[in-house]
Amino acid sequence: MNWYGNEFLAFFWILTAAFLLAFLTARALLPQPDAANFLAPELDSYILARLNSEPEKTDGIYLPIDVALCSLRWQCVVEKNEKGLIAIVPGIAPPTHPFELAVLDKIGTGKDIWAIHAGLRKSLMEFDGTLVEAGLIFRREIRKRFRVLIYTSVVTLLLIGGGKIWIGLQREKPVFFLVVSCVLVYILGWRLETKIPYRTRRGARYLDQLRASTPKPKAYNPRVTTLTGLVTGAALWGHEGL
Repeated sequence: MNWYGNEFLAFFWILTAAFLLAFLTARALLPQPDAANFLAPELDSYILARLNSEPEKTDGIYLPIDVALCSLRWQCVVEKNEKGLIAIVPGIAPPTHPFELAVLDKIGTGKDIWAIHAGLRKSLMEFDGTLVEAGLIFRREIRKRFRVLIYTSVVTLLLIGGGKIWIGLQREKPVFFLVVSCVLVYILGWRLETKIPYRTRRGARYLDQLRASTPKPKAYNPRVTTLTGLVTGAALWGHEGL
C-alpha cells in the first residue's frame, strides 16, 4: 500500500464511512416507544420548552430559561438596568411558578443573560425525568453513548491522519488531500453531534400535535400578548415565539 497516495486516502475514508455507518445504524436501531394510541399527558409549559429544546444544539438548550425571563418581564418582575444587566424590580410580588422563582433567585442583584444561563443549566435536567417517563425523549445515558462513539471515532481518525501528515511533512511527501480529509472528518463529527437523537418518535409526534393546535405567535408584545399565550407559544415554537 502507498501510505502517502490514493491508497491511504481510500483506507482513511473507508474508516470514516465505517464510523458514519455505525452511527446511523445505532440511531436506526434505538428502541422507540409506541407513538400510536398514546395518551398525551398534561405537561407544564416549561417542561414542554425542554422537550422543544435540544441539548446537543447550543442555540436551543436554554429555551426554558428564556421563556421564564420573558414571563417575568411580562409580569414586570424583572427589567434591564442602566448597566445592561437583568435585574429584579423592587416592590413587585414574586411569581408563583417554582421554575420562575428559581430563575429569579439566580438573577439576584443583577446578571447578564449568559450568567443566568450558566447558573441554571443543571436545573434544566430536572425536567428530563418527566419526559423520559412519558417516553418523549431518550435517556441521557443513551445520548452519552452517541457522544462517546463520535468523539472516539473522530479523535482516532484525526490521530491516524495527523500522524501521517506529520511524517509526510518530515519526508517531504504531499499531504494536502489528507489535510483536507482531516478537516472534513472534524466537520462531520461536529455535524453528527447535532444529530444525536433527543426526542423519540412519540415525542416528535406529540410536539407536532400541540403545534397544530397552537398557532405560531407573532412578535412578542407585552401589551397584546397574554401571559399564558406567551409562555405556551414560546414553549412550542422556540425562540420564534419570543
